[in-house]
Amino acid sequence: MEEWFSLGSQLSCTTCLGTKIDGRLVAYDIASKFMILRKGKSVVNGCGDGGSFDFVLVNMANISAIDELVTTPIDVETELEPPANIDLKKLKEKLESSKTEKMLQASLGDKGVTPHGLAIYDKLIKTLGSQRDTVTWNAQGQIEIFGDVVISTPFTLKSLSMKHEDCNPNTLNHVKKVVSQYYKENNITFEEDKPDTEEAKTENTNQEDSNVWSSRLK
Repeated sequence: MEEWFSLGSQLSCTTCLGTKIDGRLVAYDIASKFMILRKGKSVVNGCGDGGSFDFVLVNMANISAIDELVTTPIDVETELEPPANIDLKKLKEKLESSKTEKMLQASLGDKGVTPHGLAIYDKLIKTLGSQRDTVTWNAQGQIEIFGDVVISTPFTLKSLSMKHEDCNPNTLNHVKKVVSQYYKENNITFEEDKPDTEEAKTENTNQEDSNVWSSRLK
């Protein structure tokens, strides 16, 4: 691509899926097919002057059309900051890691892993994942923590189990706390966790009395 848009150009990009991405061009790398667009200022506390800009990283390989919009020219030197150096190696590694993660999530769905399971996995990674392979998925679609504790579908407290008798009880207690906190924060309860209401207790008592009288009549 011999010709390209100048920095500060207002562009409208259309992805292969038909999504529109508009913004000012602030950086690009033709060889790597990446560019960065700056979108309009976000409003903060009802005032645009104190807002911040959003920047979008665009993969040109996924763009089907780019149009330059006719807008009021800007002074690139005064309005746009000098383009920052982009670590393309780290950027590619991050993109590859994200792609691998999405592929993993898709395969886990075939094994019965629920969105709750994925969210709990992420929560465990944030609290325990400082070391590699601390929290992992196994071939059965279960979450394993330190090789001691396993969480199976449907990823509730009752789905927790220890892989062996001599596993660290502190690990089990911590995982229970994380799982319990996740469901509490999202206001999710399960039938087995709900306390018996007075109506339920009365209904159970009546049922028990009915069974007693039925046995006497036989």
